[in-house]
Amino acid sequence: ISSSSSSSSSSSAFKYRVTSGAYGNRGLKAQLEDVEVQVADLSGLGSEELGKHRSAFFGIFDGHAGRHAADFCAENLARLIAEKIDKPTDNESVRRAIMQGFRDADA
Repeated sequence: ISSSSSSSSSSSAFKYRVTSGAYGNRGLKAQLEDVEVQVADLSGLGSEELGKHRSAFFGIFDGHAGRHAADFCAENLARLIAEKIDKPTDNESVRRAIMQGFRDADA
């Protein structure tokens, strides 16, 4: 399995380009149980304040004895975290959002 995502943005003060990719190998297993997610822009997943700042989410989820939990995290964790970020420029706010997002995913 492989996929890639890229996002570009420009303004008079700052230019950036994010390029990412993933590769999966099932090894000796019957099927690949790991899942990856690449969200190059979180602006549509969280608050209006989060939409004002550049942010992304990348994850690899290890599926043990099946993909169900890994699929759930790939489909939901970015949103669960983004919804909790109230101050995108404050590291402590982002850290709390990440911790709460994982707790919500585990509930």
